[in-house]
Amino acid sequence: MFHVSKFQESFKDNRVICRLCPHNCKISPDKSGICKVRINNKGELYSKIYGTISSAAVDPIEKKPLYHFFPGTSIYSIGNYGCNLKCVFCQNWEISQPFESIEPDPFDSIESFDPFGSIESIESDILNNETQTPKDIIKKAIESGSNSIAFTYNEPTVWYEFVYDTAVLSKKHGIKTVMVTNGYINEEPLEKLIEYIDAFALDIKGFTNEFYKKYTGGELSPVLKSAESIYKSGAHIEIIMLIIPGLNDDPATLNSFFKWISKNLSNETPIHLNAFHPDYKMQNITPTSYDSLKEIAKSAKKSGLKHVYIGNVRNVEPEFKNTYCPKCNNLLIKRNGYDININATKDFKDLKDFRDTKDLKDTKNESEENMICPSCGYKLKTIIF
Repeated sequence: MFHVSKFQESFKDNRVICRLCPHNCKISPDKSGICKVRINNKGELYSKIYGTISSAAVDPIEKKPLYHFFPGTSIYSIGNYGCNLKCVFCQNWEISQPFESIEPDPFDSIESFDPFGSIESIESDILNNETQTPKDIIKKAIESGSNSIAFTYNEPTVWYEFVYDTAVLSKKHGIKTVMVTNGYINEEPLEKLIEYIDAFALDIKGFTNEFYKKYTGGELSPVLKSAESIYKSGAHIEIIMLIIPGLNDDPATLNSFFKWISKNLSNETPIHLNAFHPDYKMQNITPTSYDSLKEIAKSAKKSGLKHVYIGNVRNVEPEFKNTYCPKCNNLLIKRNGYDININATKDFKDLKDFRDTKDLKDTKNESEENMICPSCGYKLKTIIF
């Protein structure tokens, strides 16, 4: 469904500038921007994908990944099409890059790469999909038994208008909202959206501008600025980084990254270090080994970060999948896959005691309170119920 785009600037010659993300695309009539889903129609910018749903599922919230935001609950998750970055290592490229020709990059060793359909046929299929309204999404979330909605699978920024409208309506129905994002969004759109998004899982691809330019087509500084804005707003935030061997795993650079999180966000901001596996246009890089992830995770903890997790691999040791009290190391949340145990009968007082505690630090919403370690009384920035 076509929908007038927010954050656009028009010119007399019918060109428009999209001010949604840092690309600030200058778009001629009948052309699209980098994301391919916003088109200039006679001097006005439109989203081509308002209400188009590529995927919908009820997921464990830990799958986003969010480990400190309503752990153990399910979340109604929806995705669309397109992205404003062009990550050659994208692990969800079928829906994030459906309008791109699928050819390996020069550094790949593959001689051929079969596309799953022509760009023209793909776009036609997408635009002919049955659309949904924000009311439809709210209804399905409620019917699924979920108390939250995630905008995920592809980059939510590129279907901003639908995400915003759905988030506003969700707030009215008492439904929490989550955005799984690359953080590549301009300040004004983010500021308006933050008011209605409760939690962000923000994917920082690497910690050098060179990496961003070469492998994503974007820049690092806008992403870091988004992370800071989200944190300062009081919204919940967790950081994700996909560790790609030989590309973004330099120990000194990662150490700078970990220190940046502590300084500009918090040393209690959860970070998820995920394993890379060959995908999309990056087929010649070996998967990230668990041993290397462990070393990076240990380095992150040594730098002062309190909640460091390893993902995308099996048999993760308790140290890198469970949540412990930063002060006394008491086990607070035990994870076995998506089986979550808050240990209410053993390591915790009754959860009602947490809700009745009056001196908890306020979070973004009045109903959200931090978890308290029953052993030492330490307050964690973890929203449990």
